[in-house]
Formats: sequence, C-alpha cells, structure tokens
Amino acid sequence: MIYLTTILLFVDILSAQIKLNYDPPEFVDHPRWPESSYYIQDGPSITLQCDIRAYTDTKLLWYKDANIIKPMSNVYGFGTFNSTMTILLPKHEQSGKYACVATNRAGNISYSGFIFIKEQADEARPRIISTFPEGSKIFAAIDQSINISCTFDVGGSDIALMDLTLEWRRRGLTLNDTNHTSWQLAMAPTNDQTLLLLFDSILEDDYGEYSCYGENVHGNDTRSIFLLPPLKRNSIVRVQDVIVGSALGATFVILALVALFVRRHRLQQKKYERLTWPELDSQYEVPERTIEYDVFISYSSDDLSWVKDVLLCRLENAGYRVCIDYKDFTPGLPIADNILDSIYRSRKTLVLLSRNFLRSMWGQFELQQALHRAVSQRQEVLIVIKYDSSRVPMKLMGKTFLDWTDTSVQPHFWARLNVAIGSPGVYGTDLGVEKSEQGPPFESICDLDQSSKNTYIVSNQTTH
Repeated sequence: MIYLTTILLFVDILSAQIKLNYDPPEFVDHPRWPESSYYIQDGPSITLQCDIRAYTDTKLLWYKDANIIKPMSNVYGFGTFNSTMTILLPKHEQSGKYACVATNRAGNISYSGFIFIKEQADEARPRIISTFPEGSKIFAAIDQSINISCTFDVGGSDIALMDLTLEWRRRGLTLNDTNHTSWQLAMAPTNDQTLLLLFDSILEDDYGEYSCYGENVHGNDTRSIFLLPPLKRNSIVRVQDVIVGSALGATFVILALVALFVRRHRLQQKKYERLTWPELDSQYEVPERTIEYDVFISYSSDDLSWVKDVLLCRLENAGYRVCIDYKDFTPGLPIADNILDSIYRSRKTLVLLSRNFLRSMWGQFELQQALHRAVSQRQEVLIVIKYDSSRVPMKLMGKTFLDWTDTSVQPHFWARLNVAIGSPGVYGTDLGVEKSEQGPPFESICDLDQSSKNTYIVSNQTTH
C-alpha cells in the first residue's frame, strides 16, 4: 500500500512538471508602456516593461520594426531577465514599432506599440501666416451664418505649443465661446494651428472689429478682421412695357423659388453635416471585447454597391478579416449592440463619409462610438474615406482622411489605406495582447457570383 501511494505521488509530481514545462508564457501584469507615444529627441530616457511569468525554457526578446534589439552602450539598455528595455538617449531614427515577445515550446505571447521621437525644432513666438477672409473685411447679411479664422505658426516646436494661448477678442476683451459665437481649433501635421470663430446667425450687434490673438513665452501676434453689413448698390429703374415687365416678374418669381429651394437644401445639408452629440464622459465605460477582425466598415446602405464590389473585395483580397453588417451582425440582437460589438471586436473602424452617411442615424451613431473608443483607449482606431463632395464635419476637423474624389490620391489610395489599417491577421484582446491562434476566415463574398452576392446581402442587411 505504501509503494502504491508513493508511485501515485510520483505520477502526480511528474504530471505537474510536464504541464509546467508545456504551459505557454503569460504576462504577470499588463505590460507597462508609456502613456504618451510622442517624445522629443535628446529628451528623458524611455522605459518599456514586460514582466513574464517564469516557465521552463521561456525566452523574452525585444524587437524594433520586427528586428531583434541588442544591448548597445548609450543606445539601448536591458533590465533583469530582459523584463525592461530602455531607450537611453532618444533619437529621431529610433522611432518605430517596439514589441516584447516571450516564447517557449508551448507557444508565445507579445505586446507592441509605436514610439515616435521628433527632432527638436527652434522655438518661436506665434506668427499669423494666413486669415480667412484673406483681406481684413468680410461682408455678411443679418441671419447669415459665417466663419472667420486665423492660422498661427510657432515653428513646429512641441514645447512652444505647450504654453501657447489662442483667443478671439472684441473691444479689447476676450470674446466668450457661446452657441452664437463659438470657437473651433484645428491642428495641421506641421503644428500650424487654425483658430476659427463661427457665427450661428448674424445679428445687428455682431458687426464690428474682431481680433485673433496668440501668445507664448517668446512673444505674441494679432490680426483684426472686420465684419460688415453688405454694401448697398444704387439701382436704376427704367420704364418697361407691360410684356417686358411681366416677363421680368415671372423670371423673378422663378429665381426666387429656385433660391428658396437651394437655401432649404443647403440648410438641410448643413443640419446633417453638423454632427452634434455629447462629449465623452470621463466615466464612460469601455466595453471589453476580444479583437476578432482587422477592420469594421461603417457606411450608408445607399453606398452599398461601391462598398461590396470595390472596398470589401479589395480588403479581403489583401488578407484582411473584415466585419460588415450583412455578414457579421448577430440576428435578434439590437442594432446598437451589434454596432458596439463590431467596433470593439475590430482593430480599426473604417468610415465611408458621404452625404448619405451624414443623413444616416445609425451612421452617426457608429461614428460617435468609434470616436469615443479612440478617446477612451487613446488609440488611433478611426479611418475616414471621403467618398463624395460632402463637407467634412467639424467633429472630424484636424483628422487626416483619404479622399477618393481626388484623382491625384487614387493611384496611391489602396497602399495608403493598407498602411492605415496595418498588417492583417494579428488578433488579441483590446488590451493589445497578441495571440498566435485565429479562427478560420469567413468565406469571401467576392468569391460569389453576382446573383448569389445580391441574394446574400439582401437577406442579411441592416438598413443604415
């Protein structure tokens, strides 16, 4: 009996050891990556940390742009068991995608992120390089909605931008940001900043001088723009015969009707293009989902033909796993829940921006949730394709988008879209942990004939 007990105990110990030897590596804690991805050359050192639970034969390596990083004096330093990697003297050429990869015989686990190190630029006082209107005067009638703007340059220095103050002034005082006169700020890739002042509907008291003012520790600059009522023109009235007068009267009525129709259409279009929703609450709870797709396509059903025949086929042929409503929404689940699932189960959300999309209630909801995810997770998860001549809403001002309508862009369109999405076929949780396994890909709709394709879409489509 003693011998049998000893044998069983030995078997249990051996089984536990075998299991230990063949367990894949795990993170002890979520990898600690810097909160910011942007740094200045020759600034403080940058430390990345990945703590791995120790298993037999587990090896932890660090990579930059898929190349193994080796210790180099005054360049890269490593901590105990390679659990930390430090960029000692950050340089612009060290910008790239960094990853820690732990491997043993049972599998691997990794974590990655981008680090951008910008060359230092000379600091300078803010300088106004352009205004709208180009001159110092703009004429507008009562009830007309207009905007004026000033673009400031501070030499591209991030430090100079940090203490930059921009504001609109009137009669020597700071102009309040209200629903009637609202401010907007847009930043260009060169660090130029454009300060806009929007008038919702001109009132008599709005006419006068407005000054845009910018200041930092190096100095300031200001420019005045005058808002004036329309110029009055003298008209010469001539006596016309009855026939000519009637013709002119009829022409006036027709033109007035056309103008009324155009104005109504523009007001309606402006309503759709001015996306309004509450700002993201600081307590906004981010849904936890497992990443299963490379990209989720958000579009209007009125643009379905181009989406299914061109965009979807291009993405699937490039190897991307694409989430789209008519093949991936769960039947019986509320539309809003399906949308949230699709956004948080995909690495990127691709918005096809068009007039049809701006009229779509669900399209605006999808865009809102994608923007909320970008803000709450501090990730660039939103890609915008401008599909027609619709205006880009203020909510998206400052974001770079792909313009399908620009013929000079189209030769490079698909290559730029692939770069924006990233490499296909790498999935993980929304914490960024990659996995080596993935399920079988969905059979591409591009492989179906046109009749089968239309039948499949009609039977599964959610109207946007």
